[in-house]
Amino acid sequence: MAQTSLYSYEPLFEKHSIRILSVLPGSGNELIRCELQKAPLATAEYEALSYVWGSPEKPCRIQCDGKTLNITQNLYVALLRLRDRSIAKHLWVDAVCINQGDNDERTSQVLMMGQIYSHAKKVLVWLGDATPDVPQALDLVNHIVDACLQHHAMTDKNLDALDDLKYLSANVSEALLPEFDKATWLAFRNFYIRPWFSRVWVVQEVMKARTAIAICGEFEIEWARVIIPALWMRREQYLKPKALSICDWEAFFNAAVMGDKSLLLSSTPTDLLRSFATLAATDPRDKVYALAGLTLFEKYLPIVPDYNANLSEAYGQVVKLSIQLTKGLDVLSWVRHGRSVPDDFPSWIPRWDQNGVNFVSAIGHMFFNASEGLQVRDFDIKGGNTLELRGLIFDRISSILPIMKSKWLFNSHLSLELSEALGRCLSPPEDSKLYPTGENLFTVFSCVLTAGLRAELNRVWGEEEAAQHTLSFLSWLRNSLDPRVMIALSEHIYMKGDGDKELYESLAMPMRDDRRLFYTQRGYIGIGPAALQIEDEIAVIYGGRVPYVVRERPCGRQFVGECYVHGIMDGEALRGNEDLTSVISLV
Repeated sequence: MAQTSLYSYEPLFEKHSIRILSVLPGSGNELIRCELQKAPLATAEYEALSYVWGSPEKPCRIQCDGKTLNITQNLYVALLRLRDRSIAKHLWVDAVCINQGDNDERTSQVLMMGQIYSHAKKVLVWLGDATPDVPQALDLVNHIVDACLQHHAMTDKNLDALDDLKYLSANVSEALLPEFDKATWLAFRNFYIRPWFSRVWVVQEVMKARTAIAICGEFEIEWARVIIPALWMRREQYLKPKALSICDWEAFFNAAVMGDKSLLLSSTPTDLLRSFATLAATDPRDKVYALAGLTLFEKYLPIVPDYNANLSEAYGQVVKLSIQLTKGLDVLSWVRHGRSVPDDFPSWIPRWDQNGVNFVSAIGHMFFNASEGLQVRDFDIKGGNTLELRGLIFDRISSILPIMKSKWLFNSHLSLELSEALGRCLSPPEDSKLYPTGENLFTVFSCVLTAGLRAELNRVWGEEEAAQHTLSFLSWLRNSLDPRVMIALSEHIYMKGDGDKELYESLAMPMRDDRRLFYTQRGYIGIGPAALQIEDEIAVIYGGRVPYVVRERPCGRQFVGECYVHGIMDGEALRGNEDLTSVISLV
């Protein structure tokens, strides 16, 4: 194309106005010509494009109002596919319709993003160019959807009326499908690992859509038909068949949660942030901002995107709002530092941009009551980096055990090092076999390793449940301890009775993954983050369901993470000690 001057944006002066991209008629590889027009959102008519930006390298040129506008290759191919031969196509495309060089405009438009996608006549999900195996993939997709419809005695006409597509995927046997070969299952897998399914922005784009279709090269398919097979895969865990492996699970999970509207009803905003933690964003601030338009956030965590804010300010806003609105500290349970606490980022702000640390199960969501139901007090954020809360420094860590990993589940025995450490803990001198609460150490350990759980989201309550839980722990221990250590514990390991070792293992595995067992100076035992160290403190803070590990620093205390400390999970530490509380400054 002939060299022309670069397109320059005119400001959007009117509130709630947007730009509409009109792609002018054309065909083949003719130059893409378009016009940008301003319009009030309430009266604008357009289709919204949901797509992956792609690499900014080697941009493609289009003509916009007679000027040159550079766009990514993926968007260029999408516009070629969507362009009509005879009439203009009116689209909303974020990379073009928002002046990406103006942070104030980006901020105001992102605030409207949910409305923009919900107002669109249709959302066009651009999955990219078709590969040769797409017809095979779509054949299997359609067979799965048809099997689900047949099982529930429904037809295609019912799909738009269904609020929860997850219902449609329930109890549908693979036996209802024809026999597909390995190549077809591989094609199916390849369809769902396309980059679109890995991006965080697309979540609200499809969840807010009135209606949507997926476009892959020359192929089009109703959006519900894309989601139902992913929900089926997630529900029935069909990973064994034909070329699928556990490594492919994330792709199906991402697609499934986008169609799981019940997730929006049963979750908290911070739960959703964790659910979508694996989804990628070019700008790490968008890991939070991209969800701001979801109804759940608009109602319960009204985030205000600000592209002039740095990362800690963007994520810190979530913490501040969550504490202000809930009067609780559940958001702190999503802080995951891994093996060490960094000094270059406020320690109390979750890193939603770091995918790997978001998979450790939270202890704080297990309905404990460490602060005895008392709400947050003396809450303040100073200088953007210091979080002030009132609480009690209850104890200090005196010894720690090695970091635990979920690979215990797959080994016939615990490592000898961990076996011996457990053996030492469970075989103390005769005069110290009782815990500060008066309980037997085996009962205490049975609770510590599962963080107080005896079933999913069900705590150990009362002596009878504690006794049964202990038997399950001992059954598991007989299977897991190194034989050389078992001899020393034989009188306890083989006590009368039996328990459910599989249930115990299923509860213990997520709790111990990347955590440490520890002892305190006052004789308590707990489980906490891998980053904890000897001399770290145990704090019980108003508004917190669980205790927290903190570390003294010259300018305050670092937040190491949540923990389970047996015996102080129901307000015991604060009871009668409120006069000993003070302001705890987390840095």
